[in-house]
Amino acid sequence: MTMDNNELLEKDLKEEKRLFEEILQLSAQQVALFNPNQSNTDELLHNFNELLARRQTLMECVDDIEKRWDWQSESARAHQGIFNEIKMIIQLIRENDSRTIKEAEKKMKQISAKLNETRANQKAFNAYSQEEPYDGGYFVDRKN
Repeated sequence: MTMDNNELLEKDLKEEKRLFEEILQLSAQQVALFNPNQSNTDELLHNFNELLARRQTLMECVDDIEKRWDWQSESARAHQGIFNEIKMIIQLIRENDSRTIKEAEKKMKQISAKLNETRANQKAFNAYSQEEPYDGGYFVDRKN
């Protein structure tokens, strides 16, 4: 028994919906990664890159399905319900991605502030320890 075009389309749409649901779960995990208590930046970046790679793989599967169909066709329009469900899932993914971007920007500002603090501390240490080559200037640190 072979499937007709309508059944194949329905099967592909259900698979596409399942893929987007997985992407939604991954996007929620990405939001959770950037919680304020996360202090290990290396671990955060590793986990974030891992989630992005998994999302990319799922999106490639979605793209493969998308290429098989003319989404403007009569048979595609007959499945408006599942299209609407997919659109809602995509909207939730976008919302999660927006939150992830905001949290990532906050994390970058924190990292930048720590880096600047470290640089300032290193300059002070170098000034007191004279590890950098002497370039003609000096200062005297007096306590009055």
